Amino acid sequence: MAHEHAEPGVVIDLNSFGETQSTAVVKEEKFEAIRVYLEPGRNIPPHKVDGPITVHCLSGKCTFYVED
Repeated sequence: MAHEHAEPGVVIDLNSFGETQSTAVVKEEKFEAIRVYLEPGRNIPPHKVDGPITVHCLSGKCTFYVED
């Protein structure tokens, strides 16, 4: 999934989805915040990241599975 990147100093409306499915809001060496929009019934394939993650559902419902 390709990410559109936010520009420094530009305010991002996290509730405005438009045609963009995902946006890298902040990307640093050891931290990345991504806004992802999924249409109802869509899934993200299983994947792994190094380090902790936080999931914040802005609207709707989500089911989140963790291996361990």
